Amino acid sequence: MSTKTCLALRLTRRHRAVMAAGVPPGAEHAPPSAAAYSARRTGITRRLLALVAAALTAAGIMTAVSARPASAAGNEEICLTNSNGNCFWEEVLEGMTAIVITGVLDRVVDWIQKKVGSDDKGNPEEEEEDSSNGLCLADTGLRIGAPATLAPCGNNGTVWIWVHHTDGSYMYSRYSVSHGDAMVLTVDPLSNGARVYLDIAANSGGPFWQTFTYY
Repeated sequence: MSTKTCLALRLTRRHRAVMAAGVPPGAEHAPPSAAAYSARRTGITRRLLALVAAALTAAGIMTAVSARPASAAGNEEICLTNSNGNCFWEEVLEGMTAIVITGVLDRVVDWIQKKVGSDDKGNPEEEEEDSSNGLCLADTGLRIGAPATLAPCGNNGTVWIWVHHTDGSYMYSRYSVSHGDAMVLTVDPLSNGARVYLDIAANSGGPFWQTFTYY
């Protein structure tokens, strides 16, 4: 069989296959449509983005972004602003649940921020609910050293006024403010198991740890 005959047979078979697929003659050689070209570019872009994300994750760059819940969820830890490895934890001390500071990463409380209003200066007033038991951070003490504890949300002492200070916020007890003895949550000394208590807000540079941040 001659070369011309073989070429003619191959072309005829291809023509029949194309017609059987419902493609008009010559269309198999037509340039891709704008939609097809766009889809192809989108697919390539997605693959490139996936590769970049994988590389960043391997390098540890994206880990910090995904390691913590989104702020909108309001389910985060309350930690010291200037020592953010130290966060709120709960221990039973002297027959009551005490709020203490811990530097152990797997021993922290996830709190749910529940905004209940604002003070006369526009500072947010919140209840901080323990997501594991539904109780709220509380302190009804009206003296320096009154320890923080837990109480049913809505009770006296469960509302905290977040007042911005330097890089973090003072957590004023609204109960103490309402009674004319404005005090803030305080930590001193800074050590594992140290109790969180109320004290008068001090200026920056003092010995007390009094500014907090949600992380």
